[in-house]
Amino acid sequence: MDNRFLQAVVDAARPSLTGASIGRIWQPSATVLAVDFRMADGRLLVISVRPDAPATFLALRSVSDLEPNTSGELAFGALLRKR
Repeated sequence: MDNRFLQAVVDAARPSLTGASIGRIWQPSATVLAVDFRMADGRLLVISVRPDAPATFLALRSVSDLEPNTSGELAFGALLRKR
C-alpha cells in the first residue's frame, strides 16, 4: 500500500470515526482486528494485515459473529484491549 492509498482510506473513514470512542476490540484471527467505535448503525472497523489480502473497511457485522471466533486470546488483541 502506498501513501496515496492510505490517505484515501483515512479520508473515507474520517467522517464516520471523528469523535467516536472505542468500545471493544476483537482479534478473530492472527491477522484481523475488529474495532467497535460505538457507531449508531453498528458498523465495526475491520483491519486485515494478511499479506495476500490487506484491507481496512467499515463493516456491518454483529458482535455474535465475532464472539465465537475469539475463544483463544491472542496477545496483540489483549494488549490493545488493556490500552
